[in-house]
Amino acid sequence: MLIGTIIVTILYMLLNYIFLYTTPIDLLIGKVEIGYISGKNIFGGIGPKLIGLGISFLLLSTISSFVFIGPRILQVMGEDYSIIKIFAKKNKKDIPKNAFLFQMALSLIFINTSSFEQVVVYTSISLIITTMLAVISLFILRFNNKELHRPYKVWAYPITPLFFLFSNLWIIIYTFKNMPFESTLGIVFIFASIFFYFLFNQELKHKI
Repeated sequence: MLIGTIIVTILYMLLNYIFLYTTPIDLLIGKVEIGYISGKNIFGGIGPKLIGLGISFLLLSTISSFVFIGPRILQVMGEDYSIIKIFAKKNKKDIPKNAFLFQMALSLIFINTSSFEQVVVYTSISLIITTMLAVISLFILRFNNKELHRPYKVWAYPITPLFFLFSNLWIIIYTFKNMPFESTLGIVFIFASIFFYFLFNQELKHKI
């Protein structure tokens, strides 16, 4: 995992270096389609189409994973909580069709009501906050369960998790500064999720 992460990081940095080296910075400021713009400077007129096609092809794996994982997460939640048990229903091929249709409906709503950049900000803020909460839980676990057996320990603890937290905090602050509405909406999604978690959790406690 460490070697793979290092390789991906190097490739990512090299790709960004190529974008910055081949394209004037004035053309990139405030733009989302960095690869599209850089493709024109690198390959000429056909460049944007080549870069766009390449990015679309690479995104297929991400789309595939979310199509498979998302509905099944809803399915398991539906099995645990009767209030959303409709998502637990599966068809003859063991596919959680209601959860799949719900996810598809949400995707279509985002596509038709928001720009690509807005959708990226919504999801990015939500993902950043959830990963930050996961890392914060590491500190809480270390404090509350000091004697817990840990077959795996975080390298350079607490420097690495603190670096991760501060880096993500900087990204959130920067995003809020440039896109306050979209960032706030991402925060609203998180709080709504927390609200429903405690709502469903109370229901589970009553069952027990």
